[in-house]
Amino acid sequence: MPEIKNISYVKQITPSENNPRNSEGAFLDVTLGGRPAILFVYTRFSGGSGDHASADLACLLSYDGGRSFELPEGSDDGVIIRASEYGVDNIMSVSLIRFVSGDAGVFFLSKENTSFTIAHIRRFACDDDILSGKGREIRVIPYIYPGYYVVNNDRLLQHGGNIYVPAALHRSVMRDGDMLTEGRGVDYIFVSEDDGETWREMPGNICLSDPYTSSGLQEPGLIDMPDGSLYCYMRTDIGMQYESFSSDGRYWTNPQRSRFTAPCSPLKIKRRPSDGKYFAVWNPYGGAGAPQLIDIDDKNRDRDAHTSWQRTPLVMAVSGNCADWSRPEIVDDDPKRGYCYPAIHFVGDDAVLLSYCSGGPDDGHVLCRTTIARIEL
Repeated sequence: MPEIKNISYVKQITPSENNPRNSEGAFLDVTLGGRPAILFVYTRFSGGSGDHASADLACLLSYDGGRSFELPEGSDDGVIIRASEYGVDNIMSVSLIRFVSGDAGVFFLSKENTSFTIAHIRRFACDDDILSGKGREIRVIPYIYPGYYVVNNDRLLQHGGNIYVPAALHRSVMRDGDMLTEGRGVDYIFVSEDDGETWREMPGNICLSDPYTSSGLQEPGLIDMPDGSLYCYMRTDIGMQYESFSSDGRYWTNPQRSRFTAPCSPLKIKRRPSDGKYFAVWNPYGGAGAPQLIDIDDKNRDRDAHTSWQRTPLVMAVSGNCADWSRPEIVDDDPKRGYCYPAIHFVGDDAVLLSYCSGGPDDGHVLCRTTIARIEL
């Protein structure tokens, strides 16, 4: 499999004793102090490396088109929103958005406990306010069913004047005095038709009726198709990303296998605004017994499944119609490391920025380190 040319690994956000994990980020073009910049926001853990450990939202800035990223001037840790503001230990899974009004938004989840999450947007009328965290609060998901909602990083979609949020619901039930969370994900779409001010749940959901899956449909993503319809892609534990289609986001086709082989690891697809081309980033190897649609080299065929979580290599492909894809090219492929939770950001037509978890044995685990890469196009 060919490797991507003209790629630079511009930033490694590495773990330390008091900061054991850095993961799941997103990008946004901003103007700070009158200067154009690229904002990168991610989850900075301080109380451990597990998903429920203490964590805040922190940022880095680039003033040179993504060729370098540094902390904001005068900041020791880059933290802009703290979990303690919500009375919880953990906030994570950030997406960034530029509203039609011009406001900037930071979307994230607060983990109320191991069985319940709440989705928020902090909205900023002025980009300079982002670094201080002084914005207006909006509650996003109106919960009809209590449970653990998962929305991956870099997941909000603006389409047709609306904003869509895809969420996987893991329902929580009381059993023998304990609150248990269902492992299978059922996917719901939430929409705002007034530029992010109010939200409602779309009537349909996407459910996988397969007795051989324990994950169901997890970590969904959305993209708009050339004909204006919506495409939803979802990770599973049965060797493939699954897909579903909708004309308007209300009701969805029965989920089916996509052309993207994968372990239980997320896919990210993003459309470049200038020409409508689609860029996909994912792990193309579905594990033992899964059909492979691309050649895997010997290094990754013999990958260390324990340290990589089967999430290597990480590849990128391009399509003009979200159906016919170029041959995947390697972004990163150390067989001892795992690569996942990608975010994509376009620097005009000249380059694309990727962020992704990239941890290995020396970091603690796969989710402890984040890499930012810049690819010249």
